[in-house]
Amino acid sequence: MEGPAVCLEDFDVLQFVGIGGHSKVYLAQKKETQKFYALKMLEKRKVERCQEVTHTFNERNILSGYHHPFIVKLHYCFQSDENLYMVLDLVTGGDLAYNMKLQGTFSEERVKFYAAQLVLVLDFLHKHGIIYRDLKPENLLLNEKGYLLLCDFGISKVDMKDPDARTSSFCGTPAYFSPEMLNGLEYGTAVDWWQLGILLYQILCGKLPFYHPNSGIMWKNINSAPLVFPDHVLPDTQDIISKFLKREPSERLQDINVMQQHPYFTGLDWDKLSRKELPAPYIPESINPKDIHFVDTNEVFFSEDEDISDEETFFQPTGTTNWESFDYVSE
Repeated sequence: MEGPAVCLEDFDVLQFVGIGGHSKVYLAQKKETQKFYALKMLEKRKVERCQEVTHTFNERNILSGYHHPFIVKLHYCFQSDENLYMVLDLVTGGDLAYNMKLQGTFSEERVKFYAAQLVLVLDFLHKHGIIYRDLKPENLLLNEKGYLLLCDFGISKVDMKDPDARTSSFCGTPAYFSPEMLNGLEYGTAVDWWQLGILLYQILCGKLPFYHPNSGIMWKNINSAPLVFPDHVLPDTQDIISKFLKREPSERLQDINVMQQHPYFTGLDWDKLSRKELPAPYIPESINPKDIHFVDTNEVFFSEDEDISDEETFFQPTGTTNWESFDYVSE
């Protein structure tokens, strides 16, 4: 921890925003600076009961230890007897899933802009031994300048720096499973590049390439169905997505140097992109954070009366987990 400790009393909790599998998110304002943040609350007992302690610490450690222009910033972690709190950037442009609902599919130019950022951030994670494993529109936030921020590292796998390192956990979102994960094989960082191919196809074409409501058919599609593109998708775009979606991991596009030299990215200034100096093809409308206009209230539980006070928390921690190292201050 690098600065003075913080606690819940240092923030005005203004609005309940949404709920995830094991967390609730609030709009909060730091009293001292008047800055707005996203305040993520997790109940210790639920984290322990659902065996999410390792995942919770992984997310905390990744966000506190690895900083990148395209990863959401963690500012503080603190705790009470019952709860854990993570204070993150408030990103007001919404996630890509929300933006797709409003706008439909994205242009080739816009998809390429996002693709390049994801190439950089995935390569960064892989070089630090991290497999992300859950790349999807819901985990990609748009900031006020139109750039992406990757969030939610709850199921990321760490300590995978060795190029030959493999894991076998079956996790993530089924429609984005790579063939090797789906078939119970050991896998490495190549699963993230498969998911990038799925994501690019989805935001460009408006659908997932192998999805079917019947999971058995979807498994078969992931393993063997041909990859078919709509006519409007340009040849270079089809080529790079096809290379990300090679079913054999050893044949899949994984080398960032090859990616950057691909005709798909011709003319892109990678240095300016990494410094966020390129104009984004789409800028979210400027909004007041208190309006939480960027929240898709049709997709998350939403209530103006939600209370964050510890007195309203009925679960008690088991006391079996040492949470001492959870606290963190970045400023």
